[in-house]
Amino acid sequence: MLRKSNDFVKNIYVSAFILVSLYTQAAFLTSDTRYYTVFISSAVATGFFISFGKKILPSIFFTSVIGTPIIEILVNGTALSHAFLYALPITFINTVTPLIFYNLLKFFKISIPKTTKEGLLFILSLLLTVWLVALLPSLQYYTTNNNSFIYEYSRFVKPMFIGMSIFATSIIMSNSYDSYLGRDNITNYWDILFAVTFAIIAYMIFSGMIEGFNFTRFGPIFIILFIINAFVFNYRMLIFISWLYICIYNVVYFKILDLPYNSVSIESINLYLLILIIITIFTKVLISEITSKNQELQETKDRYEDMLSSTFELFKVRETLAYDDIKYIETNIKDIFSIAMRIFNDIEYGKCVVRGPKNIKVLATKGYDLDLFKSMQINKQNFNWNNFSPTLNKDVNKKFKIALGERYELYKNELPDVKESVSILIKLNEEEMGAISFDILSSNKNNFTKGDIYNIGAFQSMINSFYEMNELSIKNNSLRDDIVLSLIRTLELYDQYTGGHSEDVAFIANQLSKKMNLSSNEQYDIYWAGIVHDIGKIGISSDIINKTSKLTLAEYKKVQDHPIFGYDILAKSEDLKEIAKLVKHHHEWYNGSGYPSKLQGDEIPIGSQILQVADSVSSMATRRSYQKEKTFDEIIDELNMYKGVQFNPEITDYMIELINEGVIKDYFKTHKK
Repeated sequence: MLRKSNDFVKNIYVSAFILVSLYTQAAFLTSDTRYYTVFISSAVATGFFISFGKKILPSIFFTSVIGTPIIEILVNGTALSHAFLYALPITFINTVTPLIFYNLLKFFKISIPKTTKEGLLFILSLLLTVWLVALLPSLQYYTTNNNSFIYEYSRFVKPMFIGMSIFATSIIMSNSYDSYLGRDNITNYWDILFAVTFAIIAYMIFSGMIEGFNFTRFGPIFIILFIINAFVFNYRMLIFISWLYICIYNVVYFKILDLPYNSVSIESINLYLLILIIITIFTKVLISEITSKNQELQETKDRYEDMLSSTFELFKVRETLAYDDIKYIETNIKDIFSIAMRIFNDIEYGKCVVRGPKNIKVLATKGYDLDLFKSMQINKQNFNWNNFSPTLNKDVNKKFKIALGERYELYKNELPDVKESVSILIKLNEEEMGAISFDILSSNKNNFTKGDIYNIGAFQSMINSFYEMNELSIKNNSLRDDIVLSLIRTLELYDQYTGGHSEDVAFIANQLSKKMNLSSNEQYDIYWAGIVHDIGKIGISSDIINKTSKLTLAEYKKVQDHPIFGYDILAKSEDLKEIAKLVKHHHEWYNGSGYPSKLQGDEIPIGSQILQVADSVSSMATRRSYQKEKTFDEIIDELNMYKGVQFNPEITDYMIELINEGVIKDYFKTHKK
């Protein structure tokens, strides 16, 4: 709610929260020693300052100056002069603490703790802030009381550190992770039920109203409640139940039971709460990271599924339109543009054009007014049709000015303020036919990175290969294979260490299926299963796929999911269901110890058994980050070693025959120069 509010509203809300915190800590100011059990106001001020910036500093200062003496007078009956005297250190603490903590976080270059290192630096920043801020008020108390400075200093440091660790941290995490709090979700009955349950249990534990049901014996119940908060509720609830915890034990011990301050181990109770907070925040951050990673992987998987699906849609266009039909050209480039905008979905603006007889024809846009661009009638000579690499342009307005000439004055107020643009040419053979531009407006703080330009270039290569192959495919209706190959080669950019591996596996598998005299349909399916056998790796994090060191057990289990991911992608097409089955089981072992289904012997499709052998031979014959390439004698030894274990014995014998005949050696000599 505050995130989307203006500065005035933010200051009002912050003032209200600080007043509540001032009242809370004043109400629980120990009557016998005049020391705070926990210092909340500076923590609240710090949390909101880190979240919303310097614009809320006035509300922190004036609320502390005015609110502290009023609350002191109303709550503790303090004389006016003494009330304002108390206001001085409180105002100092509330105003200076956020500034020091902010600058320490800036010095350590962290915002919120996302890693162990950042967490330790965050805690160090808390400690340094408290140690520095506590000096002045401790000195004031030292000069007015008969206690030593170390005693006074410790009396300030402990409650301040507890308050900062609990409330400042929770508010900062809430601002970063909690969803927007609007009118539709401001009241949740489960939230109310949980808060009321927490309050009742806390009161029962601290009051000891039931014999034996006390903090010493049943304190661990709080662990369960805070863990429930971690999994079910947000950081706002964490802030609220922490406040309830502090209020209830203070009310019970010092108001209802009227216990002396020294008879209660406040430090232990507060430390217990701090441990609960750390456990909860760590759990919530871990859950958030896992959820985010899974979402990222799912989005990547969906993106490439969309890409594959869209590519097959383009085949249908090819089959229904003649090559020289202008409708064919325009429809396909618009489809390519649609695919590009789905793959690079972070780019919010773009346009697609074709080179007409005289002018550039704008076919489609994303984020722009299509009619505006269609009306410009830019001469095709004003466009660079000779550069077949991605072109980064940082002065787009200058290009518009040159292209529009005298008409620029008519359009300049309507033209988008483009900061950067990357354009790629779409060609058929050596004839350029169109272009796509990816644009970032000046209002966007991001820029194109080298990685962005590289990925756009890889996409361009795939699309241009598609068009080159498509010309021949239309003429003889036989080269659909090469288009899919270009797609797979592009996808292999995802795995830095297996470029060309899919084609190697397909060749070896095809040679085996021919040697085994399988039918032409079986040979066809096995060949294409070899081409796409690792397509499921797009569902695995690239950090794992490209890891050079040994995989952990958890990482290896994720890798084992790639045949299933591949099956899910391919099985969406009716024409690919048989190929999908072969892909799903290409890591099954002959003895049943493979994955994902633990099939054995004849339960494994014969095509999958062939792929298992072909995949292993290709891997052994190729240098990887974790192994050097093996000689063909070593490969034969390996095949014999795992014959009947990993590999079908009959297929293994055929594979050894192919190697001895020199077929495989000649292939790798030709293709791996």
